[in-house]
Amino acid sequence: MKAALFRSPGDIAIVDKRIPSLGDNQVLLKIDYASICGTDKAIFDGNIPCKPVVLGHEFSGEVVKVGSKVKNIEVGSYCNVQPNIACGICDICRKGNPNLCEYKVSHGIHIDGGFAEYCVVNQDLLFPIYGIPHIESPLIEPVACCLHGLKRCNPSIGEDALVIGGGFIGLVFLQLMKLRGLNVHLIEPNKKKRSLAKSLGAECVFESISEVCDDFDIVVEAVGKIETVRNAFRIVGRGGTMLLFGVCPQSETLSFSPYEVWKKELRIVSSRSNGHNHFDAIRILSKLNLKDMITHVIELKDIKRGFKLMDDNNHIKIVIHVSEAE
Repeated sequence: MKAALFRSPGDIAIVDKRIPSLGDNQVLLKIDYASICGTDKAIFDGNIPCKPVVLGHEFSGEVVKVGSKVKNIEVGSYCNVQPNIACGICDICRKGNPNLCEYKVSHGIHIDGGFAEYCVVNQDLLFPIYGIPHIESPLIEPVACCLHGLKRCNPSIGEDALVIGGGFIGLVFLQLMKLRGLNVHLIEPNKKKRSLAKSLGAECVFESISEVCDDFDIVVEAVGKIETVRNAFRIVGRGGTMLLFGVCPQSETLSFSPYEVWKKELRIVSSRSNGHNHFDAIRILSKLNLKDMITHVIELKDIKRGFKLMDDNNHIKIVIHVSEAE
């Protein structure tokens, strides 16, 4: 089979690999669509250490073979993959936080993922999907991550929210918060993304932080830069919540005033991975405009071009039509 193998920072290549063999509780998935995530780009750029692996943790496809003990998943089923495998027995898992499991392994990061013609997946990671455009199905995973982040904010109807960043994640947060009855504003320097944010229902769309005068009940940092985190501290209102969703480089640190946090009685939360939100993401997907956020559709053989497109500020989401590899 053809697979996009990450070998070292800046080096990804289409290689021939043997189709993996199945365990009793596993299925063989023929990948149809996958999408490139910011985490994939961070690995490619060398900002997240990673051994050689087939990248891709946002992917869907058709079940073509099942293990001897697989139940309730049939050959021919079209499924999306929840890519994270938690241990299930550590204290963190037992507390209901598998996304924080120290022993977690993830498809496309620790084990081979969806940038390939086939992938072997544990049956409990599969979610059959119906009535969802196949091209949008890989986006279930990042939507699930956003749902987890939104729950961490504990929003109330009528609150004023600001999203910093109008990329894919920021635009998903915009739509999810609108569905929850919030008044949502957004900051984004790119003109095309600002226009899309407005069409998706943003109350106000700012080009820069200098245009923002009001304080907000909820501020979502969806960029992952120290500068934007610093800005979030400044514009979150008294009694407000600040969500750190974007992933800053591990080596970077930020100084802040504990007094100001106390004075404003701020609630600072972060969000990692998707928790238990995959099924909810599938249910809500039809209420989101994802089609207009897919800016590029490429074939697997063009994976290098896909990563180059990630550097173009006009891109929002890049989807790979893997089955076109045939």
